[in-house]
Amino acid sequence: MNVHWPLVQTVPEVKTHTICYVQQHNVHSVPEALSAAPFDGVAEAWFNDVAAFPAMVSSPKWTEVVVEDDKKFLDHSKFLTEEKVDYAA
Repeated sequence: MNVHWPLVQTVPEVKTHTICYVQQHNVHSVPEALSAAPFDGVAEAWFNDVAAFPAMVSSPKWTEVVVEDDKKFLDHSKFLTEEKVDYAA
């Protein structure tokens, strides 16, 4: 939060293409009978459309700054998801 996010914010395309950025940190506390998540946290970034993400990550500054820092802690095998919302009647 205090290291990676400030680096990400130095990329102009982040502000151009990102609607919302959320970090969820593992509190390492779970109700009885459940096991703790096997990761430290999850970050969400929201975009207007699918094309906005590649436009952001293809910028030279993203490659220079963010990709190098990502290597220190991200699991890229589980990098992208798409939210599906189902509202119950």
